Amino acid sequence: MGIQRIVNLVKIALMVLAGVFFILVLSKGDTAIEESAGIQNSLVAPFMGLAYVVLIVAVLAVVLVSVMQIVGNPKAARNSLIGLGVLGVLLLISYLTASGADYVQYPADKNVTEQMSKLSGMGLNAMFLSLGAAVASIVYSEVTRFFK
Repeated sequence: MGIQRIVNLVKIALMVLAGVFFILVLSKGDTAIEESAGIQNSLVAPFMGLAYVVLIVAVLAVVLVSVMQIVGNPKAARNSLIGLGVLGVLLLISYLTASGADYVQYPADKNVTEQMSKLSGMGLNAMFLSLGAAVASIVYSEVTRFFK
């Protein structure tokens, strides 16, 4: 039995298991799950456990394939590492420009800290910078194509 067949069988088994959990959660309803710790432990906890397992497997697969690609094609890895470096610089700039001072306006029961607010601001700054870079690259490509 080939590795591809094993992967497909595991994938199908995980999908069926997730479907069963999903149907069980839907059959119980929101309020019953929110009010009963027993239902949470029997339905939601295994569902979350399955989600964590799938997430860990996906992350490990991505890392493994990435390492295999880097070893197999070092020249292409250079471009990927440049992209990661640019992303790192973008996130660093976004973090340094985020203030996080607006955490005081949230209610105390939300437990919003200055660090949480700063990270949220970093995400917004990174999105705005990425959007600006995308628009600038589109405008640049259209202008250069117009003059060719």
